[in-house]
Amino acid sequence: MKRLFLISFAFLSGIAAVAQTADTVIVKNPSEVVIVKGADSQVISVYGSDKDPDFYFSSSVGVDDSSNVSVVQNHIDFLHTDIFGSFSSRNSRGNEGKRSKFRSEDIEYLMAGFTCGAKEPDGIAVSPRFFSDITANLASVSYYPAYKGFAINAGLDMGYRSVRIAGKNYFAKTGDNVVLAPFEDGVTKQMSALRYFVIGAPVMLSYSIKDFRILAGIEGDFNFCGRIRTKYRLDGSKYKTFDRDVQLNKLTYSYIGIIQYSGIGIYFRYTPCNVLAKNHGPEFQTYSVGIVL
Repeated sequence: MKRLFLISFAFLSGIAAVAQTADTVIVKNPSEVVIVKGADSQVISVYGSDKDPDFYFSSSVGVDDSSNVSVVQNHIDFLHTDIFGSFSSRNSRGNEGKRSKFRSEDIEYLMAGFTCGAKEPDGIAVSPRFFSDITANLASVSYYPAYKGFAINAGLDMGYRSVRIAGKNYFAKTGDNVVLAPFEDGVTKQMSALRYFVIGAPVMLSYSIKDFRILAGIEGDFNFCGRIRTKYRLDGSKYKTFDRDVQLNKLTYSYIGIIQYSGIGIYFRYTPCNVLAKNHGPEFQTYSVGIVL
């Protein structure tokens, strides 16, 4: 009887072992992975995924002298370290169910588009060219409130603007002022552009649902390194002139909107501030449209 019981128990154990299948959990682009290592256990928690920012998964493994557990630890990648999430994790490891609402993000976007003129005075006709507006996001921090899909994003951008005019006039620098001057008769293929760099600090409200995302907000800009480039042809010869230290309107602001699907989209930016400093040149404004990657 005892032998029959042992044989039956072994048979049932074998069936249970065969019937048991390993569960595989695949998480793409997690926002945070927390590993808590103790003397006899290890807890791995995964927060967020590419489709669900509120996703949470946790696994606990017991470790003793007979356990066959392999742990590989790489060096920290400071370019992708979640500063806010790490700080939160160190202070709330006893409560893995709660996820940090503040998260640093990877580089969010790269914009490239056209710079167009708004409220142009007589003599200025902005001629949009692609790549006359370029913006790269350098850093981004997001706050996720209780409402699923919504977030408040703040970041740091670096940009380049080129206001190009075509026609009979060109930008010219006289002292500290910028004036409009007419080209000579017989000039062909003329172009004059006012170029400058921008450091922006956007604050936007975003909403995401699956692969669709929309962002809208306001951006504070610091404009610097203004210069003028003019080129033309006259009597078969090519001419180019450069003027530096253009007096820009240093501090401006812009309204910005982005629509994305699967990481690709379009953007619109309107700056209701004059490009040049007050009393240092003609007053005009700009807006830009383009693609987001």
